[in-house]
Amino acid sequence: MSVLFVGKSKEMYQAVRSHQRTDRRLEVDLLGYGEFDSLQSPAQAEHSLIILGVSDQEDADSVDRILMSDRVDRPTPMVVIASKPSGEQLLRWMQAGIAAVELWPCHSSRLAFLLDSLTVNRRMHRSIMQRRPMPSPDCVVDDSIVLESRAMKHLVQQLQRVAPLSANVLLGGETGVGKTTLARLLHDNSSRFKAPFVTVNCGALPESLLESELFGHRRGAFTGADTNRKGRFEEVGSGTLFLDEIDSIPLGSQCKLLRAIENRVFEPLGSSKSVQFRGRIVAASNSPLDRLIERGLFRADLYYRLGVIDFYVPPLRERREDIEHIATRVVRELARETNSPVKTISPLVIDRLQAYHWPGNVRQLRNVVHCSASLCVGDQIEMSDLSGRWLRDVSLPPQKIDDARANDRVTSAPPDLTESSDSATLAQMREKSELAQIRRVLKDVDNNRTRAAIQLGISRTMLYRKIAKYGIAEVG
Repeated sequence: MSVLFVGKSKEMYQAVRSHQRTDRRLEVDLLGYGEFDSLQSPAQAEHSLIILGVSDQEDADSVDRILMSDRVDRPTPMVVIASKPSGEQLLRWMQAGIAAVELWPCHSSRLAFLLDSLTVNRRMHRSIMQRRPMPSPDCVVDDSIVLESRAMKHLVQQLQRVAPLSANVLLGGETGVGKTTLARLLHDNSSRFKAPFVTVNCGALPESLLESELFGHRRGAFTGADTNRKGRFEEVGSGTLFLDEIDSIPLGSQCKLLRAIENRVFEPLGSSKSVQFRGRIVAASNSPLDRLIERGLFRADLYYRLGVIDFYVPPLRERREDIEHIATRVVRELARETNSPVKTISPLVIDRLQAYHWPGNVRQLRNVVHCSASLCVGDQIEMSDLSGRWLRDVSLPPQKIDDARANDRVTSAPPDLTESSDSATLAQMREKSELAQIRRVLKDVDNNRTRAAIQLGISRTMLYRKIAKYGIAEVG
């Protein structure tokens, strides 16, 4: 098998070339970026793998230039070994077709794993993308993922691009935003989708049990270890290991975790025999890891190994467009699974849900809707069903609170928007502007409300509520 190393770093080249000692079939050729650019027919080069070494910004610019050319269309997989790349560079290279990015310096066992896995079949890089069709980013990818907001559509598009790759992924965001579901999406759309998806809640394990849970133990390793037990790193096989709440791991355990990720080998407790780790790691953190690093609570080297590709999942308050769709889906799920009579949610309840800041995010929203549906006696969740704790927590502007408490009605009289601009409040001015925009769009589309909703960038349900709120008749 023939490998082409492109770059000027002698250390990187020697690290790749050193594997010829253990694999005599391996041939490593060396070219500088200038020589590689001058090749007349690089797409016909007979190499099983091309490794691009990046030791400085000049090398990074050369990689960008190569990836913008037609070289990336050939079936030969390309790997980047880079020293301190930025997150933007990593994402750009992977989106352009790089099969893997390895951080330098890297352990020899990690490099051997890459060479073995990527040179078995020259067509592996192309077949990974063809093995399973990707879901469209414009639809619901999973029953629990709503893609109404632009932020979530963009995030899922990015996840779809990196899912077929082998690089570790770090998902950051507040509790309850759906990181576990997104980790599962990465697994389901990768070449590992037939292998196990194993979840470890690091925050739920005391330090004394964490190492045994991750790496397993042998009989007699400690008091109570009566049998051999496989750890999660071994159970996952070639699948995806999801490490949830990675920010809660104590510093002492972080060192052992770093070694397993960096060297891709580990030893169960009570054993001196190393076991190879063949899976992919997706980690999730509720707290910003960079801040924990500044406080000395998280290792920077572990962060760089986990966050080869780093994503931020926005909280629900930053994507309020999703709230109505998530709530409606919960109601449909309950109707299907429990024969609940509840079919819809009143517009005033939707307004109240969209006004809340949701510190518990999607998880809390689902719990609120589930509780309200259980208390509901009709076929529609009304304000009276949002009782007790949830009613006190969820806040609305004062006018809507008074309306709700007075008669618990779905609609109220259209707001008075005739006041002068000198005495009008900010809310009245905003409503006046919104009313004028809706009337203008309705007139442009001859009162076709479906087309009007599309042009306004809102759902038809939302448009109907606003028409009722402002008392808009047909616009001539």
